[in-house]
Amino acid sequence: MGINQTIRDHGKWVMIVMVALALGGFIIMDIMTGQGSLWGNSQAVMGSIEGEKVDIREFNSTEQMLYRGGGDSYAQRNALWNYMVEKRLVEKEAENLGLGVGDEELEELMYGQNLSPIITSRFTDPTTGQVDRNRLNQIRQTLESGSTDVDPNFLRFWEYQKGEIIKDRLQTKMAELAAKAIYVPSWQAQMIANDESKTRTAAYVKIPLDAIPDDEVTLEDQDYKAYLQEYGWKYKQDEEVRRLQYIVFEVKPTAKDSMKIRQKLEEDIAQFKTTSNDTLFIQNHNGTFDGAYYKKSELSPLVADTLFKMPVGEVYGPYVEADQYKAVKLLDRKVVPDSVRARHILIRVDQNSSPQQISQAFATIDSLKQLIEEGKASFDSLALQFGQDGTAAKGGDLGFAAPGQMVKPFNDLIFFEAEPGKLYTVTTQFGLHLVEVTDRKFINKDEAVKVGYISRYITPSQETQKTVQLKALELAESYKKWDELVKAAKQKYPDIKVQTSNPVKRNDYFISGLGGGNTSRDMVRWAFGDDPNLEDPQPGDASPVIYRYQHPERLYYEKFVVAGLKGIQKAGIPAVQEVKDEIEQDVLNWKKAQVIAERVKGKSDLSSVAAQFQLQVDTAANVKFTASSVQGIGPEPKVIAAIFLTPLTSVSDPIISDSGVFLVKPLEETPQPAMAVDQVRRLQLTSLQSNVRARFMQALRKKARIKDYRANFF
Repeated sequence: MGINQTIRDHGKWVMIVMVALALGGFIIMDIMTGQGSLWGNSQAVMGSIEGEKVDIREFNSTEQMLYRGGGDSYAQRNALWNYMVEKRLVEKEAENLGLGVGDEELEELMYGQNLSPIITSRFTDPTTGQVDRNRLNQIRQTLESGSTDVDPNFLRFWEYQKGEIIKDRLQTKMAELAAKAIYVPSWQAQMIANDESKTRTAAYVKIPLDAIPDDEVTLEDQDYKAYLQEYGWKYKQDEEVRRLQYIVFEVKPTAKDSMKIRQKLEEDIAQFKTTSNDTLFIQNHNGTFDGAYYKKSELSPLVADTLFKMPVGEVYGPYVEADQYKAVKLLDRKVVPDSVRARHILIRVDQNSSPQQISQAFATIDSLKQLIEEGKASFDSLALQFGQDGTAAKGGDLGFAAPGQMVKPFNDLIFFEAEPGKLYTVTTQFGLHLVEVTDRKFINKDEAVKVGYISRYITPSQETQKTVQLKALELAESYKKWDELVKAAKQKYPDIKVQTSNPVKRNDYFISGLGGGNTSRDMVRWAFGDDPNLEDPQPGDASPVIYRYQHPERLYYEKFVVAGLKGIQKAGIPAVQEVKDEIEQDVLNWKKAQVIAERVKGKSDLSSVAAQFQLQVDTAANVKFTASSVQGIGPEPKVIAAIFLTPLTSVSDPIISDSGVFLVKPLEETPQPAMAVDQVRRLQLTSLQSNVRARFMQALRKKARIKDYRANFF
């Protein structure tokens, strides 16, 4: 029977099976990848903390609420991730211990007399150093009123802040529990008291490592292994790290670029001289103008003398300052007061205030101004009633101030604009001020000038950037292996330098020598094989793409980087092959120290040892066994131990340290007033408890089950 006949005979059942299989495929796909899958949407999971998944969508939403797109996004994400990890660990541990934060306790932490450190850090008035209770009370009243006018973002932030406060309180409780469990037994306190009851003075010789030339020492593989067996703990990593090598091609403006920019500024200067609106012209030509008057000593020495000789309205330039061509126009000249007395009424608002609060503050200031100008109320009585800072009780009086003592907007108003007896309004970081100048003093009668600047940055042209980019691109596209790339680069560009990065972790976004940001993050992602568009690299591979670093303000490419993967170091103490290049100098120093130690071993005359290496015998006086360092020697615990363990007038065995080889000879021991055992116990207990509090969260994280997939997302 042919296949067509079979389909005709059994077509009904064939179609049913095919449709069922198709539907089944869609269902399985939805189960595996859909948002409503049995196992959840794995594509949205950015990690898990003690088995609790962290959803990338929730994470991104919280990040946007907290930071609103400003600042260093990678630092912010790192801080948010760490907070989420710590919060989950603290909550789980608190639940196991039966700890919590009740409603009344939370209210006290948010609004009461025992405020959370989170509240005090965010609501402390920088002028008084005191918590702004008025603002806290306003927020509390608004929230408890259930008003629908409250910004939803603020409500969400306040709920998030509650979580921060609870987490901080629980963490403090648990750290205190752990700290209170610490005990210092009498025998230990007595031992420490005995150690504190004497000092020693010792002669010593320190033989520096450069006493042995590098070429006198040959390193073998067994040297590296022996060194890591003794000092491997210094290079231990909690998680896998990778090292990059890279070559930077700097982009610098050419003489041609510079000349074109100068010519453009000269064209601007011609218009600057004749413009009828200096302020607008300055704003449109990358200029600066703040309305202040400056004395000669406050101006750049490049233009100070000229400005005080030229007529008002004249323009001087172009001249070069830092990385700009600049021109300056003299706008005015006058004598300014040496000090000014003023008073103000402050209504507090800031960037976190709602539009309604800001609008109300302006309305209040306008009403107060009108009452004073109409003679219906006095300034000092209104300041006492409405002022929201420490000067309110004094009628708003600020006393005499010299230039620069007040924040700039306030300073510029009272010194350069305000006339005594008139009312002015100014906004500062502290809020909205109603201001009156009450007195001025002219002592030195120094002249000051008001100036405006226009400028153009001396930046590389598009053509120059492209030329440098092609140099880097040619290398990246021509060589897959880093050694071959470097060889070719040095032949073509003899002055090129190969740099090695710090060890980077999978979620790092900062590379030593290059800085942080998106480009460094892209390089780290490539090094760990997390870039979905590039193949996973192996040590010795060169990246197939170049990395472009943009100037943070002027938006031109300031450097192009070609990179290679130097090495991979697994978590834990490294193997020799993982860090051989990085530790070569350390191993060399260690072996040089052994050579020195062998040459002076068994010698009992410090003077002859010093003469052998053209050194002097030094003295360390009044050394305590419990000291962390010794004057003239530094933090050398092995040396301190040898001073006390070596018999008086005897010479110690050679002591190898990172800085050299020591021989010590204790000369005398001096008794000291003995500390009471109870006092020693209290001091030790305080120190140990402080360490427990500081390391509590670190210990909690160390034993936690944390899976981190952030590198899949950013």
